[in-house]
Amino acid sequence: MLATLLALLALEAGARIVEWASPPLVASTPLPSPQGEACIPDCLPGLAAYPEHPEGPGIRMVYAPGRDWWVAMPDDASMQFNRLGLRGPELPPKAAGEWRFLTLGDSTVWGHGVADEDVFSSVAARALSARWGVEVRPVIGAQPGHDMAQSLNTLERLGRNIQPDLVLIANLWSDLFHQDSAAFAQPPGQAAPSALYRVLHRALGPLLEPRIVSWLDVERGVGTPGDGRAARTPLPRYIDGLRTLGEMSAEIGARPAFLVLPAPIDLDPAGPPGFVTAYREAMRMVAAELDAPLIEAPEAFRAAGATNAMFFDPVHPSKAGHRLLGEAVAEGLTPLDPAH
Repeated sequence: MLATLLALLALEAGARIVEWASPPLVASTPLPSPQGEACIPDCLPGLAAYPEHPEGPGIRMVYAPGRDWWVAMPDDASMQFNRLGLRGPELPPKAAGEWRFLTLGDSTVWGHGVADEDVFSSVAARALSARWGVEVRPVIGAQPGHDMAQSLNTLERLGRNIQPDLVLIANLWSDLFHQDSAAFAQPPGQAAPSALYRVLHRALGPLLEPRIVSWLDVERGVGTPGDGRAARTPLPRYIDGLRTLGEMSAEIGARPAFLVLPAPIDLDPAGPPGFVTAYREAMRMVAAELDAPLIEAPEAFRAAGATNAMFFDPVHPSKAGHRLLGEAVAEGLTPLDPAH
């Protein structure tokens, strides 16, 4: 018994040394996946097929203690990440006449499943550059899984460095997640008191099954809470966060704008469930309060006769969907022509 106890104490001490020597970015762990994915072929026929890698070019998710959240990092050279830790090329000093816009949100805004040049913000930037005759540079401030709190953190930390002329706020789906595992929002196993457990959890993270976030209920509709669960960002806090993002944008010299994200549920004659509608209405309300541009992507998708092929799954647009979304964003921002 004593020998076993001493052995465990030695392992615990060794694990603490390993933790002390660990790099700032710890090993990855599987991301949560929406409940009900198995039904997608039947519930949402005609969806676009993902590329070979589910995230498009290979990525891994790592926990960044300085941000208190997960960030996407490249697994190969096919995706660009800059020194700010954001998706995209390095940001040069802002040129005279250059117009920049920063996008905030989750994996839809980040560009889950599509290449850098196909993300909707890149599509919109090319269109605006052609219309305005000036250099328009998009900056992706979104990250997979970001909710309102992480977007606020990003804008506060990086906003002045990025020097945007406009901040496009598109938080929605990750704010509707219903947390059933605190481990998703913390370093793997860091809540456990044992260093040995924490180290083993990090080491075995890539082998673990993805956790389930019960935000997709086939019978209730996308975003409807499961029994006994509530949204990751309650509606009052979501409204406060939208207002704060708008105010922070103005403080750094940028104009806020809002983007209502589309989903296959918008193509259903029955329309989206009330839970989703409430959050979208909150965004519309705040945009009106701030006299900020509002881009209604669901309306643009319906007007274009979009089909499920514009999406990979219940929320992420396909390459074709990003193109349509980028066109809608460009159309909504065109009146802001900096030359007038």
